Amino acid sequence: MKKIHAPDDLWPWLDRLGDDQSSYLLEQFIPGSVFHVDSVVSERQILFAEAHAYGAPPLDVSHGGGVFTTRTLPREAGETVQLHNLTET
Repeated sequence: MKKIHAPDDLWPWLDRLGDDQSSYLLEQFIPGSVFHVDSVVSERQILFAEAHAYGAPPLDVSHGGGVFTTRTLPREAGETVQLHNLTET
């Protein structure tokens, strides 16, 4: 994982990768809460899903230090319902 702070900093990294560029993913970091949903899927059907929130975004922890934490969201919370709906699509 490499964090690029300015557009001009990206090009030297892409040049170094050369033909391997297609093996990497470029994403935009948008500050805010980060969630994930763990699911058990069988025959394309979700059998079980739990929504979780990170204490701090993983990219912040990996580059700035700190303790990686996550917590399970209450099953009836609005965020949980939204995350489950997104998981089903």
